[in-house]
Amino acid sequence: MLTVVGDFNKLSQKTLDSIKPIEGKVIYELVNGTFDGLTKEILFGGYRSLPGADKIKDLETGKLVSISVPREHDGKIVSRSKKFIINGGENGLVAKQIVLVQGNIEHEEWHAFFSLCNYNESNPNRDRSVEPLIRFVDEVKESKQRSAKRNLQFEALKRHDLMTDGEILVFVKAMGWPLYNHGPELLKDRVGEYANANPKEFIAKLEDNTTLRSAVIRIAIEEGGISIDPLTLKARFTAGDILFASLTKEDGKEPVHLLAEWTLTHPDGAKYYDQIKALVSGDKSKIVEVVEKRQGRPKKNAEE
Repeated sequence: MLTVVGDFNKLSQKTLDSIKPIEGKVIYELVNGTFDGLTKEILFGGYRSLPGADKIKDLETGKLVSISVPREHDGKIVSRSKKFIINGGENGLVAKQIVLVQGNIEHEEWHAFFSLCNYNESNPNRDRSVEPLIRFVDEVKESKQRSAKRNLQFEALKRHDLMTDGEILVFVKAMGWPLYNHGPELLKDRVGEYANANPKEFIAKLEDNTTLRSAVIRIAIEEGGISIDPLTLKARFTAGDILFASLTKEDGKEPVHLLAEWTLTHPDGAKYYDQIKALVSGDKSKIVEVVEKRQGRPKKNAEE
């Protein structure tokens, strides 16, 4: 706990209650280091000094209060505050993590200070104009997040494994990847990489009719049946230069996906989508068959 010296560390009970006691140990982690191009890691040099003085807003009174880990004081005023020094280890570099243990008085004092100070990125009450230097590592929360991510990756890769060659082709075409003429093994591997790196997005795209229709629309564009002006976002049938859709720009969405959404939401969308499908011929008409089959399937819960 912080030592009260005059008005220094004179905090309301509400503010003091916001400091969670150490149970065994707590971990803080340095932030805003320097990216090292050689090791591909964030490094923090050979020395770090964290200040032990700050001004915070009391959670009950709203007044500014000076907080400190006192080094020198006269009983009324803190003249010097301590600094938390981190020296380099055997490799000359400072360790990224700071471990504070229960029962160590100095550690508990620093934990109280870190909990309240403005340079703790995890402090919800911090002054956000202050550059963060540390963050609190919530081991339980982060463990749950890692577990949830692994479960999502497992589900995504399981669904990827069950995809037919036709479904792989549809996904590749919908994404606009320049891999359409490659063999099924390469395509499936590429989709698997995406599923592993972006499991949530992958599952969502599998169940999204916009993604499915994007594949058909992209083929129709490649075969010259329709066009979408990238500037005006007007979609036309090439034969007769017939305008059939005026799209609205949305950040992060390419014209093909905008048109796919339009066919699903506009009153005339279904009618024109049927005409677009009819423009896809030859071997690529198999893509349409796969899409029609997929659109008829019930959606699955990604967490089942």
